[in-house]
Amino acid sequence: GYEESGWRPSVIFSAKPKTDTVMDERNPLGTLASSGSEKEIRISTDGRTHKIFQNFGLKNGFGFWGETDQVSQEICAAHGMTFATNAYDFGPLGPLAFSADAIVNIQKMLQWADANTEILKDRDDRLATVAVWRSTATAAYVRHTPIWAACAVEQMLFESHLPFTILLDSHLKTRLQRSRLLILPLSSCVSDEQIEFICQYVLNGGNLLLIGDAAMRDEHTLTRPQHGFHKLFPPGALQGMERIGPPHYVPEPDVSKLKNVLRANAGLGRVCLIPKMPPIRDLDLTRDPYMPQRGVMPKDVLPPKNEMEILKEIAWLLNENLGIRLEGPRTTLSEYYTQGKDLLICCANLLSDTDGGPLKIHLPEVKTENAEIYSYPEKNIKKGKLKNGVLDLPNCQRFIAVKIKNQ
Repeated sequence: GYEESGWRPSVIFSAKPKTDTVMDERNPLGTLASSGSEKEIRISTDGRTHKIFQNFGLKNGFGFWGETDQVSQEICAAHGMTFATNAYDFGPLGPLAFSADAIVNIQKMLQWADANTEILKDRDDRLATVAVWRSTATAAYVRHTPIWAACAVEQMLFESHLPFTILLDSHLKTRLQRSRLLILPLSSCVSDEQIEFICQYVLNGGNLLLIGDAAMRDEHTLTRPQHGFHKLFPPGALQGMERIGPPHYVPEPDVSKLKNVLRANAGLGRVCLIPKMPPIRDLDLTRDPYMPQRGVMPKDVLPPKNEMEILKEIAWLLNENLGIRLEGPRTTLSEYYTQGKDLLICCANLLSDTDGGPLKIHLPEVKTENAEIYSYPEKNIKKGKLKNGVLDLPNCQRFIAVKIKNQ
C-alpha cells in the first residue's frame, strides 16, 4: 500500500505543527527543526512487512533505501538484523539502493555479521503475545481510518516493546492461537463465522480487545442490530449505545456514546471494549495526485492519544502478566524469536548519536540464568546473568542480540 512506502527505519524530529519531514531519511540530524521550536518525534519502522511476510510462511532478508552516510546505513542494517528472518541477507546492492561508497561504509558491519551468523539465520518463528487483526472487509469498506487505527496500535506496541504480530484474514484461524491477546482496532466489518471463531478463542482462554466500532457491521458492511460480540458481555452491558441516524438511513448503534471502558470475564478469557481511539492530532487527509485513494500519511503513524488507557487495558486483559518484553527507550526497537530450542531477542538503536540503552529484558518463564550477548560493534560474545527473570543491559550502541539456550 501507499503508506508502507513511508515506513522506513528512522527517528524523525519535526517542529509542531509542521510534520511534512523527509520520509526516507534515517538520520534524524537531517530533519531536525530549527532550534527553539517544540519538537515532535516520529519513530519510523518497516518491521510490519517482516511480520506479515512470516505469517505467509516466507523468510526474507532486508534492503536499503538509498542512505548516503555511514551512520544511516548502519541504522538500516541494525534494523534489518532485528526484524528480518534471514538477517544475514543484507539485500540489494543496486544503484537505487546503495550509494557508491556504501559497501565500504558498512564493511565493518558485514564482517561482524559474517562472524556471528548463528544469530542471523535459522530464526524459526516470532514470539507474539499480542495479535493485531487487519480486517480485509473493513479496509475495503473504509480505506483510511481502519488502516490508520491498525498503524497507530502497531506503533504503540513497537514503542512499548510488546511482542506482537499482524494478522490478515487468512491468518486468523491458523496463527491466532499463538497469541494471548487479539486486538480489533476500529475493525467494523466482521463476519458471523469470524465472530464465532473469536468468541470460542476467548472462551477457551484467549483475550479480546475491541476498540471503537469493532464488529458493528458484517462482512457485507451491513449494520448489525446489536454488537457482534454482545454474547461475551453481561446482559445489558452495551445498553449505553444510542441508535443514531436520519430517517433515510438505517439507524446504527453508536459505540462512542458509551461513557466508560467495558470489561468482562468470558469463559476462561477476558474481553474489553474501549469506545474511542482519537489520534494525537488531526489526521492529514490529503490525496496524493498519483495515488487517488486516500492513504495514511507516514507522519500520522503515531501512537493514539489514549495510549496509556489502551496499555492499561492490555495489562488487565493479560492479568498483569505481560510475559517476555523489553523496557527501554522508545527509539530502541526489539523483536523476539525462537531458534530451535533457543530464545533470541534482538534490539536496534535507531538514534544516530545517542546510546539506545539502558535496556531491561523481562523473561519470566526462562528456566536458566545464563545468556549470551552479541553486541555490534563489539567483537567478543559476553556472558549475561538473569536476576529474578530479568536481564539488565547498560547500553545498546547500535545492535544487540541476546540468546538464551535450551528453552
